[in-house]
Amino acid sequence: MGSGTISGYYGLVAGCVPEAYRPVAPGESIAEADARWVEGAWPAFGAPTRCYLAAKAFASWLAYQGRGARTMAFSLDVALSVLRVHCAAQREAAGRPLDRPLFTEAVRRADELLVHLASREALARALSRVEWS
Repeated sequence: MGSGTISGYYGLVAGCVPEAYRPVAPGESIAEADARWVEGAWPAFGAPTRCYLAAKAFASWLAYQGRGARTMAFSLDVALSVLRVHCAAQREAAGRPLDRPLFTEAVRRADELLVHLASREALARALSRVEWS
């Protein structure tokens, strides 16, 4: 399981992606980039972030492939971490503060990783470990 940090959770998901498609984490330390560039702007994105997480909770294949309620709750924590990584990466690449277009692209990238690149079976197994910890 991840180390309980944003970068640890991102690594957990990236580890579920087949080798040929595995993403490379942003160049700067993820936690450092998140704290420096995203944290201050984060409150402005509270409502869209809650909508994103609600969609993850209610339209989730993990409800069927996971092992229980703890897995579902953990998956939301992981999804939030992946989103924050992509917010930091978008901000860093654009060289400007996090804004709506960068946030929207971060949501796209987070979903690409969580829904399209990561193996559903591998991710369900990795997240379900929380049921026994």
